[in-house]
Amino acid sequence: MSDQSAKNGRSEGTKQDRRQALPIPEVAEMLGVSPMTVRRAVDSGEFPHVSVRSKRLVPKAFVEALLAAPRWGAEPQAEVAV
Repeated sequence: MSDQSAKNGRSEGTKQDRRQALPIPEVAEMLGVSPMTVRRAVDSGEFPHVSVRSKRLVPKAFVEALLAAPRWGAEPQAEVAV
């Protein structure tokens, strides 16, 4: 296993990401926003996080659920029959 793949929690053969939480810069890239936007969401309590020493990590399941939402960032709207 290379140093880089070991850092990412991935084995070279499978390329499977087994991490349960992601660093703020990576979350920002996935969402297409700046890291400062994600930091503010974490600070305000909008995004859950875990702290490991001085590093804050966002749960991967939260980010995936956010991206899977029909209109992420918006409250689900009831459909109106016309």
